[in-house]
Amino acid sequence: MLIGKNLVQNKEWPEPKEYDRVYFEYVETDALESYGKTQKTDKGREDVKLNGVKWQGSKPVELKFSEREFATPEERDAFLNTLTADALNYIGSIYKEDEPVITMLQALGDLHNQLSGHAK
Repeated sequence: MLIGKNLVQNKEWPEPKEYDRVYFEYVETDALESYGKTQKTDKGREDVKLNGVKWQGSKPVELKFSEREFATPEERDAFLNTLTADALNYIGSIYKEDEPVITMLQALGDLHNQLSGHAK
């Protein structure tokens, strides 16, 4: 799991808010890159500022799973098991009253329904 920085904006807020963006499909040793955001103003597009300073976020350098190299199928399986365990532990640390596995499975079911068009 890799944690980057992202920004959320709402017209009702005086300033945007920064938050930790969780990337479950990456590991903490994967490379990060910086990025910024712009917004429309009456003067055209301008950099988003947070506390008067140009905002800089971070996200992983894109790396598709198919591009990762593993020496053996066992190494690949261990990598996937680590990603899954990290995700479950993270979800479990937030939703202490819920069963994290069930919460994750429910979310996967909802996603499947949306992607397959069944949730329309």
